[in-house]
Amino acid sequence: MLVDRAADERATLAAARERLEHPLHWFDVGMDFAGSLRTGPKIMGIPAFAGMLALSSRLPRLRTWLARGLMVYQVGRFLHAHLGQKAQALH
Repeated sequence: MLVDRAADERATLAAARERLEHPLHWFDVGMDFAGSLRTGPKIMGIPAFAGMLALSSRLPRLRTWLARGLMVYQVGRFLHAHLGQKAQALH
């Protein structure tokens, strides 16, 4: 009786795991992609640049602001990386 009940629970859990396996695979793929963006955010520059070129003919002011925003982002990352290291060295 107890063995039959355990077998039924194992079957139920196996079915639940099988239903979740496919969506969890895509969740893992998304998390891997997000991790790669965090370690190498420069990869996002390619689509941003392509979008900027596509919009530049229609909206030249937007292109200017996007270029300025990219420059500010890069300067901010540089300062954070280098000034952050010096601040940590002082402590």
